[in-house]
Amino acid sequence: MATVALCDDHPFMMVGQQRMLEGFGHQVVQHASNGRELVQFYKQMPVDLVIMDIHMPKANGIDALTRLREISLDVKVIIQTMYEDVVWIARAFTTGANAYVTKNIKAEEFRHALNMVLAGKSYLNILMSAEEFREAMQEEQRKRNYLGEPVLSTREREVLQLIGEGFSHKQIAGELDLSIHTVRDHQEHCKKVLGVKTTAGLVKASIKYGLTSAEI
Repeated sequence: MATVALCDDHPFMMVGQQRMLEGFGHQVVQHASNGRELVQFYKQMPVDLVIMDIHMPKANGIDALTRLREISLDVKVIIQTMYEDVVWIARAFTTGANAYVTKNIKAEEFRHALNMVLAGKSYLNILMSAEEFREAMQEEQRKRNYLGEPVLSTREREVLQLIGEGFSHKQIAGELDLSIHTVRDHQEHCKKVLGVKTTAGLVKASIKYGLTSAEI
């Protein structure tokens, strides 16, 4: 039996996940609606397995995974999302995910993926060639080596996401337990790195780099 933490901003999704996992004999001990909550919960109560979405408010799944890997290399992480884009698949595995599955996965395949991950293996339920996967992973690594997409620290990405979601400096400071001065410093550095001059430009960058949904 594995202890499990679920992280998704759609409560009904976690209800279905919990029922399925308990049917497989596992115990769900944590629920989080965003990546920041998940990391806080994990620090208080480490679990064997985390199952989380990518796009969530306040802190997305990729940044949460980065934080989790700073805390533990042992926790198993399954990304379960509606996004089948090869860019997100590569980003998830490069950051440290053990599996990447879609939300429409069948129960038996999910059980198989779960067993693979708990046995220390990786799993992907989206069809693609080995060559396509390899090229996507190489491209993601290239970006992380500063040759492509601008790279920000995890904290700067958190600030950028909250700016993209319309949070004020004061609200961001409260969310991240920072001073307003520090928030402004992060904002100015984001502008410099991303090559934008206005808050509107930061909002567009937040959407472009997948930190904020265009629907928000």
